[in-house]
Amino acid sequence: MTEIPQPAFLCTGCGEKFARLWGLAVHARHSKTCTREMRFWGKVDKSGGPDACWPWQGAITSHGYGCFTAGGKRVMGAHKAAYQYANGTLVPGGFEIMHSCDNRPCCNPRHLSTGTRQDNVDDKVRKGRQAKRGGRKLTESSVREIRSLRGIEGSGSLAKRFGVDQSHIICIWNRRTWKHVG
Repeated sequence: MTEIPQPAFLCTGCGEKFARLWGLAVHARHSKTCTREMRFWGKVDKSGGPDACWPWQGAITSHGYGCFTAGGKRVMGAHKAAYQYANGTLVPGGFEIMHSCDNRPCCNPRHLSTGTRQDNVDDKVRKGRQAKRGGRKLTESSVREIRSLRGIEGSGSLAKRFGVDQSHIICIWNRRTWKHVG
């Protein structure tokens, strides 16, 4: 009986060849020398140099952050894993990982720091990425314009144009927000 050759794949962590079994890439079993950390950094594009953003090349969440499976079913943000691997320590309780570059898939440890939730919010406000508490980015006339463009222009395009999240556009269209505007 002739054995059917299995296609070989290269591990992004250690560069070693491995095969697929049952349609799944069996990575953990192919090498005892390849660690989770090696596999992690193999999915980060460092080609821009030490000061550039290092984008995550693996799975991305709906919010734009990279996600990494760190053993079993435990999934964590790729930026959080990058911080932990680079610093050799877990993120302290009550702290978040903040990006100085504001690039969500970035995993360059030089761009990452810890801060509280409030530090992160203050950073967003300072950089103009979030309205100040009680402040609004939209006016009643812009809400009317957004509603008039439903079916003509997409929610993503309108969100970029008006500087708000796409879900906010959809809430305006469905009158979950700005109900008082005709």
